[in-house]
Amino acid sequence: MLYPENKNWKYRKKNNISTCSSQEVAPMKITYKTNNEVFNMLSNVEERTPSENDTLAYVEKFLKYDKDADLKQLYNDISKVHKLPREAIVKIIDIKPSSTEELMAILNSYNVAADNKVLDSILDILRVL
Repeated sequence: MLYPENKNWKYRKKNNISTCSSQEVAPMKITYKTNNEVFNMLSNVEERTPSENDTLAYVEKFLKYDKDADLKQLYNDISKVHKLPREAIVKIIDIKPSSTEELMAILNSYNVAADNKVLDSILDILRVL
């Protein structure tokens, strides 16, 4: 909320800035991480906040691979099979679908279409681990 007491309120109102500081805020950069990456990042933090502890416990429940597994090779293998957005590959790794129907459901949520050959090759890659 903008208050007239603030000396820059007219400038902010005119330029559609709703922050209370006179500095502009840089846009947040979003990066997609697998559950294993998040688990490893938070495990290495010595003094975690309560929120970080909750996140660590939550992520640990849904790990599909060994905690020490390096999933970069898995990511690279899947990305070689079919051009997929990073967030779709991360979701595939996190969920580790076991059937073409499950994999198609994930890909459909990202508006990605793939033929049965591609689906089978992705599932074969996932079965190796």
